Amino acid sequence: MPPASELLALQEAVAGRYAVERELGRGGMGVVFLARDLALDRLVAIKLLPPALAATADRRARFLREARTAARLSHPNIVPIHSVEESDGLVFFVMGYVAGETLGERVRRHGRLPAAEVTQVVREVAWALAYAHRQGVVHRDVKPENILLEREGGRAMVTDFGIAQVSGDAADTPAGQVVGTARAVSPEQAAGEPVDGRSDLYSLGVAAFLAATGQWPFDGDTAAAVLAKHLTQTPPSVLGIRPDLPAPLAHAIERCLAKSPDDRFASGEELAAALGSTLPVLATTPAPVARAARELHELGTDLGGYGSVMLFVVVFNLVTQFYHPFGQVDVFLGLVNWGIGLAMVALTGVRKVTAFRAIRDAIQRGYGFEDIRAALLGPDEEREPVSPAGKLAAAAGWLAAFAGSCVAWYWVSTAGNHWQSLVQIVADLAVSFIPLSVGRWAAARLTAPTEKGPSWWDRWWGGRVGRWMVRLAGGREGRALPAANEPTEVALGRAADALFAALPAAEQRQLIAVPGILRQLEGDVQALRRQDAALTKALAEAAGRVDLVRDLESARKAGSAKLATALSALENLRIDLLRVSAGQAAGPGITEHLEAARRIGREVDARIEVE
Repeated sequence: MPPASELLALQEAVAGRYAVERELGRGGMGVVFLARDLALDRLVAIKLLPPALAATADRRARFLREARTAARLSHPNIVPIHSVEESDGLVFFVMGYVAGETLGERVRRHGRLPAAEVTQVVREVAWALAYAHRQGVVHRDVKPENILLEREGGRAMVTDFGIAQVSGDAADTPAGQVVGTARAVSPEQAAGEPVDGRSDLYSLGVAAFLAATGQWPFDGDTAAAVLAKHLTQTPPSVLGIRPDLPAPLAHAIERCLAKSPDDRFASGEELAAALGSTLPVLATTPAPVARAARELHELGTDLGGYGSVMLFVVVFNLVTQFYHPFGQVDVFLGLVNWGIGLAMVALTGVRKVTAFRAIRDAIQRGYGFEDIRAALLGPDEEREPVSPAGKLAAAAGWLAAFAGSCVAWYWVSTAGNHWQSLVQIVADLAVSFIPLSVGRWAAARLTAPTEKGPSWWDRWWGGRVGRWMVRLAGGREGRALPAANEPTEVALGRAADALFAALPAAEQRQLIAVPGILRQLEGDVQALRRQDAALTKALAEAAGRVDLVRDLESARKAGSAKLATALSALENLRIDLLRVSAGQAAGPGITEHLEAARRIGREVDARIEVE
């Protein structure tokens, strides 16, 4: 898709400081873009007030008020605001980027959430609200879409203070006017009455009810109908919908949803304390990643059983082609054996598809190979470690059982000439159960971790095979979330490559030199970074040698300047491609920037060679 005009205008305003990558979402009061802070090498989110709204004085004031309200709050569970700016008619603020999804998105994707996850979200949002309330800020729009869940660890973070009420500020909402989201407002908020922090706790109770049950406590065809229910109706019993919820969590949700503020918790701290410390604790590994790793673990066990039976069938049928010391083998039973083998092949295929789908699900939720690899190679609390001697005993036991099963199956197949067909089939299936069971048992022990670390099976999937599997499973969705830790030059080069690849073939031919120049600039920046690291190490070793230290510091300063120049050239090319993608004429700028990039490359090569 061509970049929106807001993205181009914002990129022009922040050029040299932030690289704006793409739009993350938009609402009634702003558009949020993903960007990279070039100086600090980190991802940020930039919320822009659309120019059409920025021209309206009250909208502009409200937008700036949101930014300044959030900026005064510094808490681990509140999205931080880094800066607020006005430039060339644009009004925007830069905030922390939370790699993950909203609570609303999580519920729409999974349905009702595990009790431990709901507990963590409620507790952390309660802490954030308690802090905000102590600062005199009432959020007034606590809802699932304004609760962000980090991909790593699942930390809950509150965002969007656009309609927050700040003590000491002049009231910006006329008496009797309702603000907020109809499904999540408190009764007093629905009535247009003054509110305090307990109103936010009611809204948090609504969000918790949705997360725990998968449905809203009150819903209706119109906003007015929903507001009326908040005012007059008793919410459904959360335990009636979800009987398995821990009692402290269910009682906390129901108390938050009390009609009278006096019947609710007095503060966020009191709500968090009511949840106690005896509730289930979330696993450190996110559920989709843990499921993918578990499927790969179990795949080894199942393949051991299915593979044993398939090997059993192949060995048996090959041997009986040439050796019949106890009489002719029953042909019918031989066909049954091959049928059992084909069934094992089919089960193996199904098992692999199940593992593949688990990996694909994790990729679609924004996780990557490194996440799955960490789960595979990290501590495994579900499986007991097996010593090398135990693994050797498992292999020996499998060989003995396999040999015994072959003898038993051969005897059944020859003696079966005198049995009824049904008896033959039952006996055959009974014998085939031996290698299936023993194969699974042996495979489970052989693929189990050792006391020293992960098994060969886990390391195998944590290597090239696993990376290939993840790429195959993820496709284009393999990078649903950007990598926050990739170097700036790689991020800029990746974004420029994507823009170039999206251009029509005719324009690509006109700009055929661009990909090569991009690779050259990436290599130049990385070479300069390595040189800077070497100079830093040399400076540490040259302490006390004044002349050498002065020369090294001078060289390092010059290298830093050249590094900044190369990054600027890379960013200029990306912005030029952004303009071309939007249908704007790049003019002579892109030609000049390409020539400048070539010149920088020659200078960097000369500098590296001299150093």
